[in-house]
Amino acid sequence: MEVGETVEAAAVRETLEETRVDVRSVRVFDVRDFIQLEGTKVRWHYVLIDVLCEYIGGDPFPGTDAENARFVPLRDLGEYDVAPTALEVLQAASAGRVATGETPDP
Repeated sequence: MEVGETVEAAAVRETLEETRVDVRSVRVFDVRDFIQLEGTKVRWHYVLIDVLCEYIGGDPFPGTDAENARFVPLRDLGEYDVAPTALEVLQAASAGRVATGETPDP
């Protein structure tokens, strides 16, 4: 995030910068901790702020922080190295789309 930038604006900006995909922020969906231990010591501790966004346009293309960028159906995410915390949030977001009558990914 940049100084003075909202979480929602940062999500929109970072998505465009890192993937060339244009989105519109809908709302903050979830906030979680991702803590990775090395023995009894904390190796990494990230606070993940998940922002639900609506796709506007653009074809995914990897930015400087990524080797690859593409749309992946939710059902195929198990084939990738995705943190369990991230999978939980994505599944909850997808379930929320179904509950509101939106069409989930195939």
